[in-house]
Amino acid sequence: MDESENSERTGVGRNQNVLHVLPHSETDLAPILAPLVERVATDVAETQLLVLVPDSDVALAAARVTGGAVAILPVTSAQRGARMLRARAPLALAITPAMALELV
Repeated sequence: MDESENSERTGVGRNQNVLHVLPHSETDLAPILAPLVERVATDVAETQLLVLVPDSDVALAAARVTGGAVAILPVTSAQRGARMLRARAPLALAITPAMALELV
């Protein structure tokens, strides 16, 4: 799929910030997250996709529905998140806004 086809399908061009309100169901998460995860460049070693979730359960669900070359790293506690982020920069990250603020 080329850039224009993907942009038409998702309504998002490369290098654009996007806000989606995610459902809580894993079956409903996959169609929303899959096209976004597909756009992550695996040859760039920095976080490119930030998924803000309402709670840790949704972070874990987001991590479960994605597969392939890019995995979403779920942050379920600030301490664990800090440890994981020190070890490596994930390409995609699922975290609550409160935990993200704690880590900043």
